Amino acid sequence: MEDNARGTVKNTSSQTISIILKDVKFKRVWAPGASIKVSLEVLREAVYDKGFKYFLDNGMLHVEEQAMRIELGLQEEGQPEKVRLLNSNQMLTLLKVNKLPKFVEALEELSQQQCISIADLAIKDRYIDIEKTEALKKACGIDVVKAIQLAVDTEKIQSKE
Repeated sequence: MEDNARGTVKNTSSQTISIILKDVKFKRVWAPGASIKVSLEVLREAVYDKGFKYFLDNGMLHVEEQAMRIELGLQEEGQPEKVRLLNSNQMLTLLKVNKLPKFVEALEELSQQQCISIADLAIKDRYIDIEKTEALKKACGIDVVKAIQLAVDTEKIQSKE
């Protein structure tokens, strides 16, 4: 692959991610859901940066092109991706449609960030299924029921003001 080839790096988390690589004069900020084209030359250096690698390994940043992931050692040829990523529709289906055993199995395969994204979605949609919210709490430490209660209480207080 040519050094000037460009790959799409997407922020799959619900947080802003900033990367500064002084050696290659690379500085970027990804808003949640944003994608930025990055040269292969920069990515080859970036995968050796502990912070950048952490974001990749935990599914917070994702290189979209399979050939580039293979080139960078993020995926083995002929193998599935090391980090499984779900889009928002897949997370909704997992949360609201799938039965508990499949839900728990999926949580075990997902990165910490993906589990947090599912918990955030459950909170946003005020989805309460006690067994699934307990599984989420175990997987990522977020108490969905408590977060929903706090949001409702906050709304009540604000509406009285």
